[in-house]
Amino acid sequence: MLKDVDGRSVECFLRNNGLNVLNSARQQNSGNARSGLRIVILWSFLSMEIGILGGVLFKNWETASADLFMTWRHVFTRSSSALVNPYIAALAIDTKTQNRMGRFPAGKWLSREAYSDQLSFFDNFLSPTVLAYDIVFQDSVGESSRDNEKLSESPEKIKRMIDGLTKIYRDPGESLDEQTLFDMNDFALEQGNINMVHRLASISENKKITPVIGYYFRVKSQTASISKMADWTDEEVFGMDTSGDETKGSAIPYLLDVSIPHENIHFARYQKYEYQGTANLSSREMRDYALLGFLNAAPDEDGIMRRLPLVLGFKYRNSKKGKEATVFVPSLALVSCIVHQGLAFPLQKGDVEVYMGREIVIHSRRGDDMHVPIDENGRLYLNFTAKFNDFPAVSFADVAPSYSSTTREYKIKLAEKYKPHIDGRIVLTGINAAGLDVGPCPIESRSPLMVVHLTAINNILNREFIAPLNFNGKVFLWLCLFATFSTICSLQRTSRLGFDTALFAVLYLAIAFACVYKSWVILPVIGPMIYVGTGSVAVLSYRFISEEKARRRIRQMFSTMVSDQVLTYLEENPDSFSLRGHNVDATVFFSDVVNFTGISERLTPERLTELLNLYLTPATDLILSCGGYVDKYVGDGIMAVWGAPYPDSEHAFKACLSALRQQDMLFKLNLRLKEEFAVEIAVRMGLNSGTVKAGNMGSERKFQYTVIGDAVNLASRLEPTNKDFGTRIIAGESTVKMLKGKIVTRRLGKLMVVGKEEVVTIYEIIGEVGMVNPRQFEVIALYESALDCFYQKAWSECVSMADSILKIDHDGPTVHLRARAEHYLSSPPDSSWQGEYKRTEKD
Repeated sequence: MLKDVDGRSVECFLRNNGLNVLNSARQQNSGNARSGLRIVILWSFLSMEIGILGGVLFKNWETASADLFMTWRHVFTRSSSALVNPYIAALAIDTKTQNRMGRFPAGKWLSREAYSDQLSFFDNFLSPTVLAYDIVFQDSVGESSRDNEKLSESPEKIKRMIDGLTKIYRDPGESLDEQTLFDMNDFALEQGNINMVHRLASISENKKITPVIGYYFRVKSQTASISKMADWTDEEVFGMDTSGDETKGSAIPYLLDVSIPHENIHFARYQKYEYQGTANLSSREMRDYALLGFLNAAPDEDGIMRRLPLVLGFKYRNSKKGKEATVFVPSLALVSCIVHQGLAFPLQKGDVEVYMGREIVIHSRRGDDMHVPIDENGRLYLNFTAKFNDFPAVSFADVAPSYSSTTREYKIKLAEKYKPHIDGRIVLTGINAAGLDVGPCPIESRSPLMVVHLTAINNILNREFIAPLNFNGKVFLWLCLFATFSTICSLQRTSRLGFDTALFAVLYLAIAFACVYKSWVILPVIGPMIYVGTGSVAVLSYRFISEEKARRRIRQMFSTMVSDQVLTYLEENPDSFSLRGHNVDATVFFSDVVNFTGISERLTPERLTELLNLYLTPATDLILSCGGYVDKYVGDGIMAVWGAPYPDSEHAFKACLSALRQQDMLFKLNLRLKEEFAVEIAVRMGLNSGTVKAGNMGSERKFQYTVIGDAVNLASRLEPTNKDFGTRIIAGESTVKMLKGKIVTRRLGKLMVVGKEEVVTIYEIIGEVGMVNPRQFEVIALYESALDCFYQKAWSECVSMADSILKIDHDGPTVHLRARAEHYLSSPPDSSWQGEYKRTEKD
């Protein structure tokens, strides 16, 4: 379970609130959402929970992804040195230094000679604002003991060392015993510390450099709920003072000097905090002339340094006064930045405010306050913009000339060389020698660990911070991912879904990298990638299964109605049509065999079936080849549709073209029918275009995809109208208007069908452009002239022109027009007549 500071869970929050989003989406999209939307959103939501859980289970991968982005940023940055604040410098105890001064920490390091030379040189010639040491200066060789007395205060040990040296003086072949050697090492360290303290005292008097020395809190820790305090000794708290005066202690007063006022420490309500144990401080004499800054820096579980505590708290008890106290102290990096900002220790109320889990505010005297983000434990997430080698570094040996064996002129010349690199800066002294104090950081597998403190100082001075998303940010991010990914899965076709989700994942990774590159925020990567991957597989699997079912359903419904090409299109594009009731622009076709009853009386049932199949098979093929679908067979007739079940902008042209080709097919077919069956067949056809209602219609147990509407009814009435006009193919005006001159047509006149009061203009479909006999165009022109006379009630002229046409060709429509004109010569129509022909029969 992914938890934040207040113990809440992102997963639980999204489960409780995300379901509301899910239900809201369902309600909003009910009725008009595309098929399977609810299932897609549900899979998306479940995959999101898997992603959140995966981010928790693979949290090491999550942090490693941020490390990788930081590494890429360093690679893609032209000059990483430019990202280092100009007020930072490193003094490296490197291989060069060890070659000159001996291996650290023995020799000159043990006697503090190297540090004394450095402090003397800085005191006289250089002026950094802060001289910090990533080093603990102990009182004795090995682990410091708080009970050890100074060797110079032990006459017995002094006498033993003098006796040992006297014995060697008298007989150079003698040697010192082990205890005496150990005491002499301690004595050298003690005297070295005293010598170094003198240098620090001189620097303190000049007040131009603030030295800061490091110390460690021991590993022991306790929670606020434990009443027993850490075992700070009375000597550390109030020394030998019988009244319990804490200014006399050997440790606590020095930590109080650098502490942050208790009233400036703020915790969130009910926030838990782990307090530190006792501390391993540097030499007591040094504490009088230098500030203290802790060096604790615990790596993450994978051993990589990513966070650095800037503030730590501890508790102690004054046994004399019966008082318990809580103290919060800053790290070496934070102390250095506070001093560099112009603040002085001890801090005053309001100088530094600490809001645990939010930020540290350093109120500068110059007015440019610093806001440093920290987590609930006071840790800064380090923004590694540079490697150690990117920081301006000076070898310790170059700025620590021997106090006794180098001339002042040499030191002045040396100072002139290094002043630009040191003056006015925070100078951090640390170890950079091979194999000493090294470890992994996000952008370097083996790096001097002083880079951790350098990076913290650099982040604070540059005000360039980065951290993983907080709880609210994670909730907002996951909701955005859920909305975006669900939208993609809902709107994109299956064929593009894999590519689009992969593109979405790549885009998210690019955004995550950009956020790190710009030092904005660290976005989770593993969880979202698991979400996108799992969600994509789940949705694609669902889509594959559901669309496979849809394909089988479509094939079952339309395999005998449409061509293989159209069927494949419908299977691959199921969203291009709907099986539910919907309006669609289409052209409807009806056909019927002339005098089929008479033919059926002359043939046996078997022969009749054979004959009918010989006609229906090629007719169906021609319908399918022209992009239509066969709606149904009605005995010897066919009902077909163009423009449904999928849209077709040329449905009218394709329908007319199919009708013409069927008539051509009949001419060839009749040659075979006359030979095998001694019959010939003629087929009448009617077409009309318009808006129809298409969809699955029927009962719950049996239904069929079909079309209904006025356009369908008119098409069915036009087919038998051919009997009256002596034609083979009649089309409505709406169909002809859509042909755009691709088919030769003839205006037959106005028609009023049974049950309708509306008059429609009907046309005969003649043939394809370029395929019509020129004499036919002459007949068409004369017929339309005669028709105009008919509408003008010039009956005699109409009859005369019809006779002229019949001399050219025995034209069916002309015969029909002449008969109507002769009828009106003797029985003129009433005043309501508009030139229409009223059919009194449906068939």
